[in-house]
Amino acid sequence: MFVGRKAELESLEKGYARKSFQFPVIYGRRRVGKTTLINEFCKNKNIFWLKATHHLHNYLRHREKQDICYLLLYLCGLVRNYYVL
Repeated sequence: MFVGRKAELESLEKGYARKSFQFPVIYGRRRVGKTTLINEFCKNKNIFWLKATHHLHNYLRHREKQDICYLLLYLCGLVRNYYVL
């Protein structure tokens, strides 16, 4: 059973309903329910989500949003080529 986090779920739903590209970032202290929140939000949706490790976080924070978008599309098999310049 999922309890609480109504405001956070509503915020994620609003972003999901938009027609433009969305890249929400969820962060916080350990063991406060971040993964549970994401799993609850993703139910019955076609969503790709990535759990960033410290090393991945350091890489992503230096990239532009468009670069990250293309990387994710490449990882999902939706584009054929992805180059890191």
